[in-house]
Amino acid sequence: MIDGDLEDLARTQLRSWWGPQVDAWTHLRTYKIPHGQPGQDAPFSPKKKVSLGDGLYVCGDHRDTGSTQGAMYSGRRCAELVAQQVRLSV
Repeated sequence: MIDGDLEDLARTQLRSWWGPQVDAWTHLRTYKIPHGQPGQDAPFSPKKKVSLGDGLYVCGDHRDTGSTQGAMYSGRRCAELVAQQVRLSV
């Protein structure tokens, strides 16, 4: 978990994207969420299976990388597999 003044760290990053207007924004709250993302300890192996068998499928960032991108990619892989299974059963 990142230590330090999270608001200051976030504002620094946001300022690099949107400039000084960030300083006028009102900070509402900060939440520190332990274990807020799935573990990715070495050796890390993304692309875990999305088919659990018996017609059960699962997707989420815990199936790929712990990120929005990982969740989206896992969802796409899952949807494509389900669509493929539907086409095969028709």
